[in-house]
Amino acid sequence: MTRQTPLRKIVRTAAVLMALLMITSLMVATVGAERDQNGATLVAERDHGTDGTECTDTCDEVIGDFDAYAEGDNDLDIFLLGEVSDGLKDEMSRADRPLDDEAATPDLRRVVDADDDGNFEYYHWHYERHIRIDADGDGNYEYGLDIVIDRLWIDRNDDGNPEVVRGLTIYREFIDRNDDGRRELARGYFSLNYKLDRNSDGRPEEVKNAMSGYRVVDADSDGEPEMKSRWGRVNHAIDRDQDGVMELYLAKSGSIKIIDRDSDGEPELQKGSAKKVLQVNRDSDRNAERTVISGWGLLIIDRDSDGDAELKEGSRYLKQVIDANDDGNPELTRTHNAAAKVVDADGDGEPELRKGYTATWGALDRDSDGNPEVMGQKWSTGKMVDRDSDGDPE
Repeated sequence: MTRQTPLRKIVRTAAVLMALLMITSLMVATVGAERDQNGATLVAERDHGTDGTECTDTCDEVIGDFDAYAEGDNDLDIFLLGEVSDGLKDEMSRADRPLDDEAATPDLRRVVDADDDGNFEYYHWHYERHIRIDADGDGNYEYGLDIVIDRLWIDRNDDGNPEVVRGLTIYREFIDRNDDGRRELARGYFSLNYKLDRNSDGRPEEVKNAMSGYRVVDADSDGEPEMKSRWGRVNHAIDRDQDGVMELYLAKSGSIKIIDRDSDGEPELQKGSAKKVLQVNRDSDRNAERTVISGWGLLIIDRDSDGDAELKEGSRYLKQVIDANDDGNPELTRTHNAAAKVVDADGDGEPELRKGYTATWGALDRDSDGNPEVMGQKWSTGKMVDRDSDGDPE
């Protein structure tokens, strides 16, 4: 049986740093605000030497809430690092030097509450912070940080149910302690969340969330990273008639991780996975015209880092249902599944075990009468055992 290892990534995440940075630095000054003729409040840039008034609950969710507006997802599994410990520390060192802002950090907010009822017709908040440290002035930065946060809220009819809600977060950081141009740590994160509620009834017609991140660790700064990881996911749902049945649903996610502890260019661990779910139901009648579910997984282990992996395994899956005339009787149904595994315990390039399988099931019903003209399945399996690893299987 092929073992599939789900990639449940665990990390002491960069989100901790982000939250700390935001808690210590995101104080939005509201004193000295002026109103224009339309009732808009224009808030000036933050003055670090002024004790401004903290944001009200309108701004609270921004601080440390980098998954704001993500429907039903307030967990912190967004920074992935896998089941196998990479053995590397992840402290956010500042190289024992003070932080120097490269430029002023704009912190702007615009609020419109024309009738002064406490329900904003328009709210836009934008924050940026960009830091570069070049202690010896040689043009190579020892540290860099970029944070961009943008929040938009539009409620035209002033009923407390916004028609548009949008949140954007960008975070990038790098550390180059020895100032050689080869960064010991580089990581980043991107998030976009969007809701559209045209009739302002509190039930969005469209919701979209997109997130991605990366992390690269090169502790000895030799240009051969000990760890590299990347991940991303997208969720998109549309329910225009608001009947609870989505006309479009799309969910995609994937991640990959490479670990090379001895930094010799031959990774000890490589693993990745991806999955996708797509459903199209244009008339919202509970009979989807198209459904696709797919995914793959990969795991390679080379403990002695000699280029001859002790374990290689992978799998893929695909299910497809097409009901073009939307009568509930699919014209095409197909499922495909495959997996393979290779074991070379002594790492001599002659595997002791090879095995795998592939299987396909399907039905074809061209006239969509519920009685398929063609139904079938096919599969194949294979296994080879060479216990003494002499190249001559038993």
